[in-house]
Amino acid sequence: MSVLTFHINDDKPNTTSYFFGNDPYIEQFWLPFLGPTATLLLRNLSILALIKKPWFDYDAEELSRILGTGKRSSVSSPVIKQLSRLNRFGLIKQQNTQSILISPWVPTLNQDLVLKLPSNEKIRHHEWLEKITANHVHTFSKRLEHLITGMELMGIANEEIVIAVLNSGMHPSIIGKYIKDIDNKRGVA
Repeated sequence: MSVLTFHINDDKPNTTSYFFGNDPYIEQFWLPFLGPTATLLLRNLSILALIKKPWFDYDAEELSRILGTGKRSSVSSPVIKQLSRLNRFGLIKQQNTQSILISPWVPTLNQDLVLKLPSNEKIRHHEWLEKITANHVHTFSKRLEHLITGMELMGIANEEIVIAVLNSGMHPSIIGKYIKDIDNKRGVA
């Protein structure tokens, strides 16, 4: 197994209950369940899903190298195990060993997982979700800013950042503001 094909699930979610793969929510609440390697894999795949519609191929050895797990692609390799973990949590859907359905958005923890959180984290989770619904425009703007900054830090080209913003599922008025900002500050025409 050397090439994995990722198909993008393009269904637009309710943006108050879904996050971009690099959102702080993912590290705060999904990381304890997924572990660091699966969380990093989820972040990378969900960001690529915003850019590479409707599908993309990725060499399993290269993906394994990027995750820091060596350059391995066998059935027992860490990257394949992490894909299985993401599948078990319903964050991807493995159609077969080489074809995977992914989404650009990561959902909130389901109620069963929330119940497994320590008491203080349950409270924090509840407060987190309340904050994102309190002021939609401000919250969505901050989330889009975080996505753009994260993609810039990953070395993603400005043109691909524009594609990701356009595919973000955010309200057009918010998208327009950031596209204009990318055009003006980052030199994309």
